[in-house]
Amino acid sequence: MCGIPFKIILCIFNGIVMATCLVLMIIGAIISFSTQLIIRPLNTYVAPLMANLPNATQDQFQGGVNLILPMIRPIGIGLMIFAGVIILVSGMGFVGAMCNLKVLKLYILLLLAIVSVHLLLMIFYFARPEMVTKALRNEFYNLVKKYKSFDGDDTPSVFLAIIMIATNCCGANNGSDFRDSMNTTDKLLGKTYTDLQYPIVCCKMDTSFKLLDANCPTNFNTENSNINEGCVPKLEAKLLKMTNIIVYVSLSVILFNTIIIAIAFLALL
Repeated sequence: MCGIPFKIILCIFNGIVMATCLVLMIIGAIISFSTQLIIRPLNTYVAPLMANLPNATQDQFQGGVNLILPMIRPIGIGLMIFAGVIILVSGMGFVGAMCNLKVLKLYILLLLAIVSVHLLLMIFYFARPEMVTKALRNEFYNLVKKYKSFDGDDTPSVFLAIIMIATNCCGANNGSDFRDSMNTTDKLLGKTYTDLQYPIVCCKMDTSFKLLDANCPTNFNTENSNINEGCVPKLEAKLLKMTNIIVYVSLSVILFNTIIIAIAFLALL
């Protein structure tokens, strides 16, 4: 009899968890298969530049967003799988609390396993945070190798160029990433530049794409260009800042699961 109130509480908690995880599955699906989740923050990030670009170039940038989907799709799929597993386990807890103590015991064991795996994943993340940004690095290296010109029909090149201008960076690690692959001719809003050491977009410029120093690109240096500023370190820092927030928030999930485990134990009495 003493365990009946805790069984009721456990049913309520598991109902809340199942509803929450259903929402998480929907979010995971949006992350995996919808470009809007990426387009909106990216458009905000590059808005000062986009306003000064021809419509055709803006469309190419939007098309370049598809290049990012493979990088974040695993996150969405992982979230869907995680939420699905939690829904199944919570369903077991619901059934166990209602009518089957054996199922309730199995539920407790599974929940303990989930909390343990969660803690191990957090430890792994803080030990090797670079694993989170691996896809970002690989995709950016590919974009750098394939870069042709800012003005043209090559969507990946336009996308990379706008990201570099908006982030004030050049190449993945620095400008030398372009040395073995780039075309020595580049274009910027109709004007052609030849005999280049680095892409024209590595020069420092304002939001109207006006070069801040007339000596660039004739003479690239650290004052008039971003050749020593890699894009990957800057973008990694932004991505890790977001993932750190997610990881720290997930501590509340561990605490919540620990409370549920305690309630489930009391429900066995």
